[in-house]
Amino acid sequence: MHTTTMKRIAVELGVSITTVSKVLNNHDDIGDATRTRVLAKVGSSATSATPSRAASASAARHARHRRSPI
Repeated sequence: MHTTTMKRIAVELGVSITTVSKVLNNHDDIGDATRTRVLAKVGSSATSATPSRAASASAARHARHRRSPI
């Protein structure tokens, strides 16, 4: 079984990884047709959308560094 990644989705749709990321993060500078294609592909993915442990750890580290001092 293959893990679905932003890279795999981008390659299959012929768009950049940045485009996939922007769609998933709800940026408004992506066209409606592209957004629809990416979301349809993500929705039809047969694998779980659970992030990898490495991605979760990276996000947690990033969040700790963004906290503003009191």
